[in-house]
Amino acid sequence: MLPWIVVDCNYICHVAKYKLDGLSFHEKKTGVIFGFLRSVLDFSETFHSKRFVFCWDSKVSIRKAIYPEYKNKRNGDKTEEEKERDAIANEQFNAIRQYILPTMGFRNIFEQEGYESDDIIASVIQSLKKEKTILVANDKDLYQLLDHCVIWNPTKKEYYSIQDFEAEWGVPPSMWADVKAIAGCTTDCVEGVKGIGEKTAIKYLKGELTKGIAHSRIVSEEGQSIIQRNSVLVRLPFNG
Repeated sequence: MLPWIVVDCNYICHVAKYKLDGLSFHEKKTGVIFGFLRSVLDFSETFHSKRFVFCWDSKVSIRKAIYPEYKNKRNGDKTEEEKERDAIANEQFNAIRQYILPTMGFRNIFEQEGYESDDIIASVIQSLKKEKTILVANDKDLYQLLDHCVIWNPTKKEYYSIQDFEAEWGVPPSMWADVKAIAGCTTDCVEGVKGIGEKTAIKYLKGELTKGIAHSRIVSEEGQSIIQRNSVLVRLPFNG
């Protein structure tokens, strides 16, 4: 059976947005479209499959209702030039999702209001757990899905498997959401327990951290409140 190729579309488009900014056709920018379709062809040839699932972010996030600071730094002050570039790129994102992929015959194109591509990816991969699945992404949050897939990093052009994860971190992927709940996620502006990084969080979860300042911060009322809040934010898929 040919493998399923599950694509984090936002990451692929983001890369093309900066790498191929100069491409145009009839005075319209086409760099994102060209880069995206070139990537799809590359993945198909690399994995010898045409069984694709395309997952997209919603423009709004229900996580902000729980944590208003969520991803705030990503939308900081931008110059007019940056805003214009974003608008042009978004036009191409929409064209890919709404017209180009369907016209090419692809049907597994998913977006849901309020949810991120990570949530859709998690839901899809969990439903495909009995089939060979390759996730094309570059996001550490998705490590928690490694029980059901192998991740292909399109930047490094290398696989990252459950064996690689366990060798690097010393815990199963099923614990990764708990690690992120304690340590937080700087990429998404989710603040963790003060002074606690991923490695310290792992020591705590493995029972190797039983005293000291770090332990006290984690088990404190404030620490437990942060962990409880973050667990909802970082665990995939988000409820619903």
